[in-house]
Amino acid sequence: MKFILKIGLLLFLPLLVWNCDSEMMDYEGKDGVYFMMQTPPQSGYGEQERWEYVDTTLINFSSVMGNDTVLPIRIRVMGNVTDYDRSVSFRIVSQESTVKEGEDYEGFNQNPLIPAHERQVDIPCRFIKTEKLAKEKLTLSMVLELQANDDFTLPLPWWQPFGDISGSRTDSVNVIRHVILISNEVRIPGWWPVEYWGNWSIKKFEIMCELFHMTWEDFNKMNRADETRARIMGQNLDKYLKEREKDGKTIYEDELDENGDLVKMTAGKSI
Repeated sequence: MKFILKIGLLLFLPLLVWNCDSEMMDYEGKDGVYFMMQTPPQSGYGEQERWEYVDTTLINFSSVMGNDTVLPIRIRVMGNVTDYDRSVSFRIVSQESTVKEGEDYEGFNQNPLIPAHERQVDIPCRFIKTEKLAKEKLTLSMVLELQANDDFTLPLPWWQPFGDISGSRTDSVNVIRHVILISNEVRIPGWWPVEYWGNWSIKKFEIMCELFHMTWEDFNKMNRADETRARIMGQNLDKYLKEREKDGKTIYEDELDENGDLVKMTAGKSI
């Protein structure tokens, strides 16, 4: 038995050494960089390092309070940390982008430094909700592309997800190019209790956002567990609409009834 065990160990050890050598190969040679853009799970829980990687980020101003927002563009090193600063290079692919600098976004550094002893850098990019974006149903795009330079190569063009609650194992993600989409399209949240809030409309939703100091993301996180809260919100919406009507400032929906008259905005019937 001992003789068989020794033979097994002798056969296993070369395989173990080969495996260690093959894994170490990933860190030999020149270090690389990639876009580390992620989407947190709906719950917001879980280890941040394992959140789903994405190659497209949507900025929807319908879910943003205010007329601008800042997106951190994260670039991470694949390889070793150094005791000196290193430069990263990326560009905006102008022929594939529809945003205009100074109008839709503020210019930002496209040759940032990854500081000594650091593994990543966040480049803040400020996007602006223009009047055109607010009025028209259009989506603008910004396409970013990493470039090799004297400090870094691009050894990891695709990222294979871990495959847990954060995302799928099968969908590879391009981490050399990243697409940022900017829109103002208002979508109905995942849960809209008609019995408390009445029929969905963009106009009503915008009033409720202002009335309750909430964003689209706040509404989208609500579910049946928030039913009591939803009923109270419906009662407050009803009170607000009736006060406006009493003051001679009745709020109407942007639609007509069968008689061609504007439809008065109302809350749900079960408040």
